[in-house]
Amino acid sequence: IKPCPILPPFHEATTVVLAPASCPKPDRLRRGLEELGTLGFVPEVDNNMGQVKLDFELAGSDEHRFEALFGALTSVSGDLILLARGGYGCGRLMERLWRERDSIATALLRKPKLLVGFSDATQLLSFFVFHLQYRAIHGPVVAGRFADTLSANERRSLDHALLQGQEKQIEVDSDFDGVVNGVVFGGNLSI
Repeated sequence: IKPCPILPPFHEATTVVLAPASCPKPDRLRRGLEELGTLGFVPEVDNNMGQVKLDFELAGSDEHRFEALFGALTSVSGDLILLARGGYGCGRLMERLWRERDSIATALLRKPKLLVGFSDATQLLSFFVFHLQYRAIHGPVVAGRFADTLSANERRSLDHALLQGQEKQIEVDSDFDGVVNGVVFGGNLSI
């Protein structure tokens, strides 16, 4: 797996915020964007996000959500892609992402990105990690934890993950004697 790109300082990183699944509530999105600003992020927001709500309150048609995600992944700009929220809808993009995986992988070789999402975005994160061989972070979404204001511990953790690319060592109590090394991949699905 290719290492997590070390991002420039937040005020220099190009941060794209998009919603490939459910539509974020406008007040939570606004609060989340404000919190990003206090951290030094200057996000570029998909202005069409949520303009056309379809079944299950998706943030636009499958075509629009795919184009926004594909555009962010293949753009020559952008360092960080933060999802506005999780929720149903990511699975509807997976077949097309799979068909476009070679062009996405080629674009990521030219301009590495880091993808951060949560909840049903697990499908996107898994695709990013297991099929494109890039690291992703199962972490806060803009209209989620960012909207609630991150705790000091969450800010430190995010700083370590985004700016320093640090992996977290996890110790687990067990009846097993010895050392086990492996990958812990966070996520959840409600489909």
